[in-house]
Amino acid sequence: MLKLDNNLLAELGLGSLPEDQKKAMLQHIYETLELRVGTQLANQMTDKQLEEFERFIDAGGDQNQAQALQWLESNLPNYKQVVNDVFEALKVEIKGMAPQIVATAQQQPAISQPQDVSQVTAQPYQQPQVTQTPQPTQYTQVEPTPEEQKTVQLYLDNGYKDVAMVVDSTGQRLLRSRAPLDTDPTYKNL
Repeated sequence: MLKLDNNLLAELGLGSLPEDQKKAMLQHIYETLELRVGTQLANQMTDKQLEEFERFIDAGGDQNQAQALQWLESNLPNYKQVVNDVFEALKVEIKGMAPQIVATAQQQPAISQPQDVSQVTAQPYQQPQVTQTPQPTQYTQVEPTPEEQKTVQLYLDNGYKDVAMVVDSTGQRLLRSRAPLDTDPTYKNL
């Protein structure tokens, strides 16, 4: 049984985060783990198995969740190992980023505190530099392969918007998605 709690954050080097950021980080870990495990399991399923499993997920509730776990044990007996492997890889990834995460969290309160106006010295005005803005990367939407379609469907089932397979100007295939609260899409290699 995986435990996503403050002890995990301490193990990952994030124990010094403020409480609100701890909650947000635990939620982010949960959502990332759910998405990555789901993607790996979906890639191991046939289309028929994926449809069966999605029925449990779409129905929701504790009863359906128990049935979904029972279905996984019957159809993908290695699912617990997949969960553990993905969880361990995610922990290593987060541990590597922990110093940056903590440093960013420590800088945020400093930014939000008001400055003492008596200590501010006037600086001469400098004309802003005009810089050439790079052209945005162009993407072309393409039909996903059957394997990619499973991942696209998984993102859609998890509330992501604007999900599609695209090709950039170099010919690389990417998954475009926008999380429920994001305004701009992200592009990921599969």
